[in-house]
Amino acid sequence: MIRRREANGCWLIRQDDHAQLSGQIAQCWGNDRFEAIKPAAPVIRAIALHDGGWPMHDDKPQLNETGLALDVFEMPLLLALSIWRESVDRLSDAKPPNPTEWSADYCTLLVSLHALGLSGFASNHPHSPREVFEINKFQQREFERQHELRKRLQMRTDIPLRLGLAAQGISASDDRLRHHFQIMQVADRLSLALCSANSPFIEVKDVTESAGGDIATLQFHRTDAPASTILRVEPWPFDRDRIDLSIAARVVPQCSFTDRAAFDAQFAQAPRRELALSLVRAGDAGAS
Repeated sequence: MIRRREANGCWLIRQDDHAQLSGQIAQCWGNDRFEAIKPAAPVIRAIALHDGGWPMHDDKPQLNETGLALDVFEMPLLLALSIWRESVDRLSDAKPPNPTEWSADYCTLLVSLHALGLSGFASNHPHSPREVFEINKFQQREFERQHELRKRLQMRTDIPLRLGLAAQGISASDDRLRHHFQIMQVADRLSLALCSANSPFIEVKDVTESAGGDIATLQFHRTDAPASTILRVEPWPFDRDRIDLSIAARVVPQCSFTDRAAFDAQFAQAPRRELALSLVRAGDAGAS
C-alpha cells in the first residue's frame, strides 16, 4: 500500500496497481540511446506483475503505531517476506495467456530477482536473530528456485552470482537478464516515486543502455511542490517526449485511527479517485 496524505484525506494506492503502472512505463522504453526491450512481452509482463502478492495485505491493510494505514516502506520484515514470496509464487503458478508470446519461466525469474534484491536490501539493516533466520531461509528458497529456472531456460549455472545476477560480460544471456532487471528497477522506482507524496528515490544506478552496453545513472526529481505528480527524468530512456498516466486510489477522509473497526468501515466505503501522473524530460518547458 502506498499512502499519500492530501487535503481531503489519505489516498491509498494498492501495490499491485503500482506494479501495473510500472508495466505501462516499461512499454514506452527505448530510443536512440536506450535499446528497446527484446523480447518485450515476457519482460513487460513480469514488470506489471512483480507485486502480485500484495493483495494479501492491501485487501485489508494493517495500521502502523500512529493509526495510519501501513505504507509499503513501513512493512514489518516478516510480513514483507511473506508478500515477496507470494508475489513470486503467484507468477510461478500462473498459466500464460498465450505460451507463444512470453516465457513463464523468464517472467518468474525476473520477479524472483526483484524479490531477492529486496531481501538483500533488507539484510543491510539490523534485525533480530529470528528475522535474520527468515531472511536467510527466504533467500535460500529463491536461490534454489532460480537455479531450476536457469536450467530450464538453458542459462549457465556454473558462474558466480550476486543476488541472482552475474557480472556484466560473462555471458550474453546473463547480460540480457541484467539489462531487463535494471529496466524493471527503473520502472518500479519511477512508479513508486510518482505515487508517493515524498519520493523515496532520486536515481537508479548501473542501468545498461543495451544488453552488455554502456552504463548510465537515471536521475529524477519533482517539478514544483514536494508532492507534485510530475517527475523530470534524465537521461530520458523512453520512445516519446512525455508519458501521461493515471492510477486509482481509495480516498479515506480520516487519516489516523485509534479503532481498527472504524478504519475497516471507512476503507470499505472509500470512493475511488484517479490520480493523474506524468513523466517528462528534464528541462522540458512544458512540464508544469
